[in-house]
Amino acid sequence: MGVRLLNGISKCLPELLWLDRLNVSRVQITIAGRACTSYAIANFVEALDKLPDFAEPTLRSATREPDETFKFTLSLKAGRGPGGEDTPLEEERDALLRRLASRSEMPEVLQRLRDLLEKPGITVETLETLPMTEQGRREQVCPMTIRMKAGSYHALAMIFDRLDRCSPIVALDHMEAKAARDDAAVGLLEVDLRLEIPVLRERAGEPAEAGDGEAGFHRYR
Repeated sequence: MGVRLLNGISKCLPELLWLDRLNVSRVQITIAGRACTSYAIANFVEALDKLPDFAEPTLRSATREPDETFKFTLSLKAGRGPGGEDTPLEEERDALLRRLASRSEMPEVLQRLRDLLEKPGITVETLETLPMTEQGRREQVCPMTIRMKAGSYHALAMIFDRLDRCSPIVALDHMEAKAARDDAAVGLLEVDLRLEIPVLRERAGEPAEAGDGEAGFHRYR
């Protein structure tokens, strides 16, 4: 979703309008920004309404500021990605399970994720893994929080493009991107991500005990 969202927004942005904040959660997407005219806001909402992967763009507020610009907030919802509706659920689940990491693979996966994030235009400031949560008899979830600075929304979109093609699966749980307030970082975005990595307790054919992998996971943390 991250790739389609950022690419879609970049194509919808009219002239005389810019974004201050982008907040993505499982429930909805919230966009806050400013525009020189109210027509630019209306054109933005109309363009978002034409995106095939998203629905219900709603203008929540629009106020005229003392500097004669218009400050606005709008929301929209993400729909299901293309191609998922015709796939039987059992086949979809089996395909997903083949792309999940196992506990013994987690140290390598976390290092691979770090390498994937540190690309031109991105500066990772903190990367923290949180305790695993139970997700079912076969799966757990490893949550992680990341704080970084991005040179542009395009650089951020490239991160999601790499995550989308990454194996094993890395899921986006929450994202907030906003203009940096530090004078030394003018033009940069401050980005907070919460990612989730689904983890198999054990993969078929692997030993039931994953002590070495678990120890390596904690060493990485």
